Amino acid sequence: MDPHIPQTIQSQKGKPLLLFKNFIYHHHDFNKDRSRRYWRCSQRKICNASITTNNNLDAIQILRDGSGKHLHAADPAEVKVRTLTENVKKRARDEPNERPSDVLTAVVGVPPEEVAQKLPERRAMKRMVNRTQASRRPPNPKTIRDLVITAPYDRTLRGDPFLLFDSGQEDADRLLIFTTDESLRVLAMCDIVFSDGTFKTVPGAFAQLFSIHGKYMGFVFPLVFALTMRLTEDTYRVVYEKVKERCVQLRLRLDRENLTFMMDFELANMNAVRRVFPQATVRGCLFHFDQTIWRRVVEAGLKTEYETVDSPVRRDVVTLMALPFVPLDDLVEVFEEITEDMDPRLDDIVTNLETNYVKGVQRRRRLIAPRFGPEVWNTYEATLGGEQRTNNAVEGWHNHLQLFMVVRHPSIWRFLENLRKEENTVFTQITQVRGGHTQIREPVNKKYRTNQRQVEAIVDNYATFKEEGNVAGYLRAIGYHLKSGAAPEAPVAVDSDDNDL
Repeated sequence: MDPHIPQTIQSQKGKPLLLFKNFIYHHHDFNKDRSRRYWRCSQRKICNASITTNNNLDAIQILRDGSGKHLHAADPAEVKVRTLTENVKKRARDEPNERPSDVLTAVVGVPPEEVAQKLPERRAMKRMVNRTQASRRPPNPKTIRDLVITAPYDRTLRGDPFLLFDSGQEDADRLLIFTTDESLRVLAMCDIVFSDGTFKTVPGAFAQLFSIHGKYMGFVFPLVFALTMRLTEDTYRVVYEKVKERCVQLRLRLDRENLTFMMDFELANMNAVRRVFPQATVRGCLFHFDQTIWRRVVEAGLKTEYETVDSPVRRDVVTLMALPFVPLDDLVEVFEEITEDMDPRLDDIVTNLETNYVKGVQRRRRLIAPRFGPEVWNTYEATLGGEQRTNNAVEGWHNHLQLFMVVRHPSIWRFLENLRKEENTVFTQITQVRGGHTQIREPVNKKYRTNQRQVEAIVDNYATFKEEGNVAGYLRAIGYHLKSGAAPEAPVAVDSDDNDL
């Protein structure tokens, strides 16, 4: 800022200070009608310089300039220190849930050497930020019963209602659902919906952040956010019911035949969708199907063999991972064919697939259907139709959220403030997409796109592989293109906010 433009800040005791021409002045007195302020040099023991201004601190004007009477040199470094300190406090007031270290980084940056040496100790500045922020936000609740969601946290940054549902302070299984009417209008336009939970970015008293995403105009957007204390069918059912109820109030229809829900293989979530949206199709994510097999490979102690090129274990595992790409009518026959001569160390994995995913189990002359029937995880028709096969976009959003929240288990107020910011970003992105923008996010890398095209080309030729009697080769060709292993996690700090909630 131009040092010849007068500026007022506050002292540590909350008293006004005047900065002008790289000198600092303390407020001394008013005139009789209090229309003017008299200021004295901050070094008044050795300097009698003074200035007269109007009384409006927000639009300060110099009425009498006595800055030429100073008995000492100006101190631009000290003025800069005072200005930076004031700006840090302002940032802390405006962003009461931002990490103190981030506040300091954003405001202080890389100051000149003299200014850096005159600044207070970083620890002292962080304490100053903490004190300033604490005065601008509600106290952290000690228990879930103490939590009351009030303004501004129940509204978006634009001022729209954001808190759709709160099960109440007396509910031991507290449930908070956040969304907007505009987000629900977008959701009602989506033919494919994703739902999933993440655990590392939620306040300590809650079990997970459960989110509902919709594919709109070619992009997947997070549209509904729920803080839950349980991972049960009843919890998911309430989330879906409250969303559906609000949609009905808005004259929007979610429960329709062309609606598909995609998720991981969490039976509670699947059952809840089937109860609330009986006309919708429920599909499991291809990535999570393969991840299920991968985890069992690791548990069986076969990780090293799987990671060895041309090993029998690797060949057989990638064959199993590609099962979703077999037409439903051929699936059981193909499964029996490929598992007949598999490495015996994979027997437990094969049995699990047979019981829970392919055939079911025979008990007392009665066939019990698999927990996740082939119609849930089969992707053959979806691949031919160019439809979504994974919820990788949701997994990517979870990683983004970890980076955005910075800490594990943030305080409830920091979490909600960041969630409001995320909602505002999504709102802006949707607006841009409607305006014809096509690059609102980083594009999918070329290698991934090439990989997907190759898988689709192989699937297009399934009939040829079958006619040649080489379905196992078809599965291996696809399996080698699939990405197995645990989902990559974004780096996230290991600390958490003070106070668990």
